[in-house]
Amino acid sequence: TLEEVYSRLNEWIEEAESSPLLRVLSQQARKAEDPEISTFLYFWNGMTYWQEFGDEQKAEMSFRKISTPPPDHEPLREFYLAYYTKQQNWRRLEQFLTDPNKGGMEDLVEVKRMLGRLATESGQPDRAVGFWQGVRTADPLDEEAEAALSNLYRTIGKWHAMVDLLKDRVARLGSSDPDGCISLYREMIDIYRTHLNAPSKIVATWQSVLDIDAGNMEALDALAQEYEGMNRWPDLVKILQRKITHTPDSQQQIALHEHIAGILMERFNNAPEATKHYQAILDLDETHSASVAKLKEIYEGRRDYESLVQLTMRDL
Repeated sequence: TLEEVYSRLNEWIEEAESSPLLRVLSQQARKAEDPEISTFLYFWNGMTYWQEFGDEQKAEMSFRKISTPPPDHEPLREFYLAYYTKQQNWRRLEQFLTDPNKGGMEDLVEVKRMLGRLATESGQPDRAVGFWQGVRTADPLDEEAEAALSNLYRTIGKWHAMVDLLKDRVARLGSSDPDGCISLYREMIDIYRTHLNAPSKIVATWQSVLDIDAGNMEALDALAQEYEGMNRWPDLVKILQRKITHTPDSQQQIALHEHIAGILMERFNNAPEATKHYQAILDLDETHSASVAKLKEIYEGRRDYESLVQLTMRDL
């Protein structure tokens, strides 16, 4: 039988190139009218070229002519996984893995997963990204795909895609894990600052942190620094006022009122609003001499003698 012939073929053939028997078997495969017999011959001819003689090219030329499910899917899959991966021919490998006549896989998502792993292991991160994105498109909650994409995006510098991935995580967490969301926002901010030079995005993301935790001092401090660097004085005043609301220490409150009053005077020449902050300081510390001096200067400049007298009487 043919099975017996192939089982003893290595005893009868020393060299594939000069073997009449192998040539006959190849001819029979081409002439066979029954597709199952043809597939059987092409399969075993390919196995012989591959396993007995190490000739991958001739093995592949035989395997590619298989037209019905082969006698054994596993060795054929093993061959093509190694063959196309070595060539980095990912398109052909995907075609093979989805071809039912070659023992392809029914689950197309698992095909993408296998290809993602292979491309990553083969040092082809750009290819791997495409395959893992395919897995994640099919199942946005796939943890392996998300972890793989996170690593790949950082490796190849796809920072916008990395931010989108982090945003998806935030959306999934929602209100159930505010600390987790804030941690993810910190990652986004680091990317915006380090890799994308996007100050407006940094500001917007810190604002998102405040939407979760209105008194988050890290966000308030960071926004104050950003607004000052961007000369966004009205926004800086607002954020400093928010800091006052969430700062229990009176000395820190005094420093914030002084900062706001200074901005109002220096940037806007807005003495009436600055006056409110100096008065707020005196409500916290009636002996605060710097605020008394500033108020006297303002009242004298406005010729507001009534307020000046009241302030002087307060000193007494």
